[in-house]
Amino acid sequence: MKAPVPTGDAERQRAEEKLRESERKFSILFEKAPFAAALSRLPEGVIVDVNEAFERMYGYFRQEVIGRTSLELDLYPTAAREVMIAEFQARGCVRQVELSLRAKSGEARVALVNSDLVDIGGRKYILTTSQDVTAARRAEAERERLQESLRRSEVMAAIGALVAGIAHEVRNPLFGIAATLDAFEARFATQEGCRQYLRVLRGEVDRLNQLMRDLLAYGKPPALAPGPLAPVVAAAVGHCGALARDAGVQITTRLSASLPPIAMDGKRLQQVFQNLLQNAIEHSPRGAAVALEAEQVSENGTSCVQCTVEDSGPGFSPEDLPRVFEPFFSRRKGGTGLGLAIVRHIVEAHGGTVWVANRPEGGAVVTVRLPAK
Repeated sequence: MKAPVPTGDAERQRAEEKLRESERKFSILFEKAPFAAALSRLPEGVIVDVNEAFERMYGYFRQEVIGRTSLELDLYPTAAREVMIAEFQARGCVRQVELSLRAKSGEARVALVNSDLVDIGGRKYILTTSQDVTAARRAEAERERLQESLRRSEVMAAIGALVAGIAHEVRNPLFGIAATLDAFEARFATQEGCRQYLRVLRGEVDRLNQLMRDLLAYGKPPALAPGPLAPVVAAAVGHCGALARDAGVQITTRLSASLPPIAMDGKRLQQVFQNLLQNAIEHSPRGAAVALEAEQVSENGTSCVQCTVEDSGPGFSPEDLPRVFEPFFSRRKGGTGLGLAIVRHIVEAHGGTVWVANRPEGGAVVTVRLPAK
């Protein structure tokens, strides 16, 4: 005997039960998914639901986002939104696109985003999922930074040993040349025409001696001991006082009264600020000011002392910014290209970091960050 053929009502009931079961499974998967998920209704793009992972990642409660669009919430910066639109128009979906997103707090997040069309109850929706990879990308960036720092330290150590040896060898003949010039001047300075040549020769010898001092400083490792920053800054400012007066530039300092001590080599760290102040003075117009400031900051929970040296000069050329710390790179006539290279070498030997930028109002700013003791 054949089974009875289901009636239309029975078939419809089974289809509805199957649809409800499918929607129930989707709802469970949606809610418990380990990645952020948002469901948006087409064509207007209004968000109809988000899961718990979305709330944790973006910092919004569900009731804050339902009924609003991602544009209203400002979840995606313009560049990220344009990438998603282009992907969707080209492929009808978004597959594993890495984007910078924005949480409710304003904090930038990095996520792998997928977006696709889904049919729920006969209606079309866009399901967008975001896997937070911010921590992973930060870890990768830090690992690359450490690897680059290690590679640079190894190269700098090799260069330092080489140039220190060369400098020692060159200083002896330079001393002989200077002594000969002294004897020559004592005997022939009164003769017509000699003084101008002596002045040129002495200037060149002085320049070579400065280069040798820079080379020796570049190869010298620091000996660290806890100490205050204020006397170091004061000594550097005092050393640059005559240069500033001749250039018609004022040096101003502002150091926080509660700066913690730093593990430092005082003489070496003084050279850092002397080099930075000299550069700033030489690039500042007459009547301008060079500002040196220091304050305590926190970096990843670690106490640091951050120092800035600002000037009102032309600033750094954008194409030069990636190269300013390279040894022997200089745009200044007569410059050795070792000033900022020595700065970075000393700062990194102190466990710190240094970077350069241009001020929005004009001029350059060099920032040194050193770990507090």
